[in-house]
Amino acid sequence: MAELDKAIHGLENNIIYDEYDIAKFTKEAVLSIVELLKKQKEQKEKWIRDIDLYIADAEDSAKNPAVRSGKGYAVGLSYGLNIAKEIIEGKRNHG
Repeated sequence: MAELDKAIHGLENNIIYDEYDIAKFTKEAVLSIVELLKKQKEQKEKWIRDIDLYIADAEDSAKNPAVRSGKGYAVGLSYGLNIAKEIIEGKRNHG
């Protein structure tokens, strides 16, 4: 969150207005936001890859309950991970 706050602050402090009172931003300010968004996208993709692996593991466990403490655990885990994935992908609100 600190990076996002820093980027927002950078944008706010680098607003330039033209003769028509239209806000323009310095190249540096815009590039810092682009870099931050790229990092967030990469993190989101990593979370989704990790969750997909956990879901696959939970589904395998549900098929073979002897591996875990029981089928209910694996099914519940898979359900919860699918919800987390939907939240990260923006398909579900978290609240």
